[in-house]
Amino acid sequence: MQIEIETISPTRKKLILSANEEDKTLARKKTLRKYVAEKEIKGYRKGKAPEARVAAEFAAAIETDAFTSMFENAIEAAVKDNNLQVQERVSVDDVKQSDDGLTVLGVVFDTVPEFELPQYEGIPVDGTDTPVTDDDIAAFLERLRQIRAKYLPLAEGIPAAKNDYLTISYEGFAEGGVPLIEAVPDAGPLAASPKTWCALESDKYRIPGIPEALLGAVIGETRTVAVRFPDDYNKESLRGRDVEYKVTVFEGQRMVLPELDETFAKESKFESLDTLKDSVRKRLEIEAAGKDADRRRNQVANYLVANANFEVPQAAFERGVQSALDNLIEQALRSGQSREQIEEQREGFLENTRKYVQGDMRLRFITRKLVDELKLDVTNAEYNAVINAFINENRLDNKQAEELLKRERQTHRLFAQALRVKALDVLVAKGNKMITAP
Repeated sequence: MQIEIETISPTRKKLILSANEEDKTLARKKTLRKYVAEKEIKGYRKGKAPEARVAAEFAAAIETDAFTSMFENAIEAAVKDNNLQVQERVSVDDVKQSDDGLTVLGVVFDTVPEFELPQYEGIPVDGTDTPVTDDDIAAFLERLRQIRAKYLPLAEGIPAAKNDYLTISYEGFAEGGVPLIEAVPDAGPLAASPKTWCALESDKYRIPGIPEALLGAVIGETRTVAVRFPDDYNKESLRGRDVEYKVTVFEGQRMVLPELDETFAKESKFESLDTLKDSVRKRLEIEAAGKDADRRRNQVANYLVANANFEVPQAAFERGVQSALDNLIEQALRSGQSREQIEEQREGFLENTRKYVQGDMRLRFITRKLVDELKLDVTNAEYNAVINAFINENRLDNKQAEELLKRERQTHRLFAQALRVKALDVLVAKGNKMITAP
């Protein structure tokens, strides 16, 4: 078997394998012996049928299997003999017959990139720890109060306040007093609604300006609200348009917060208010420490990627870009952007996505090499920490978590992530911590 290796790029190789008649004859003989041993022929005990009978009955299959095994064995040997670090097999050419009687096959591989690790000891990292202040604790406790708040009907004559929820109706009118539904037929519920909710604290209400305009309104009151839709509004037909809305308040609910006292603490299953505050402080300190650790890992990761310039495997890169781009577009659609807006930003999306995927892939190869050089491994506790973080981040329930751990490909990724975290943490510990002013 003749084998040539063509270098297409630093991470892409092509094997060109050429088999002569002797190679093909030997492959047919080996395959025929295998068929004789494995196939059952009527009238003969297994493995005892004459070769000629087996060859005649399974002629097409023997020919196909012979060629497949011949080339697969040759590929495996070529990869091993030439120490090719294969990332993945990208493509296989159709089998061709050369003018001199050789059977030729081309196989394209992407290979693991070859590069030198940058200097990884003494990387500058931020050594300032994020403090947990009394204001942080107060803000957290305020959120707890809001979670346990009660909502009571807003009495007539009482002005609506920031945290109130109102039941309203509205109808929009375009220039000249034309109903908005006539001026902009595709406005839908943005043109009018006979009954809907409005949270006065919302800064993302579907019609900009209405929550603010209703502050101080009372039950039964009708207000005229002048609205100018932004030029980048998600509904293209309303961009830049001036609309006058007639808004009527039918009813409302007022948020009533519980007192932050000993009773609140006991209802939260703490012995006292001080015990609750201590628990909140510890929780916030753990969260702050986690964010500090993530920040330092990112600083190390950015340094490594910036100081190790190498080409990444093309096929995996292209898949990664497409997947990340699809996710980015989906997020943009969920945020209310139109497909027209997204198309206008597509080139920017693509450029940012390519940079992100390239950096992420480089970091994976760098940390993989670091793991080998530093002879790192992860403990069960470190692996479980990464799994739990993934479960919490994706809000998986117990059943979904169990299914996750059954998927070998996913658990492999999580283990690789645990190794990456371990490698970055080691480099953070070896880093040059710079203390910055708070």
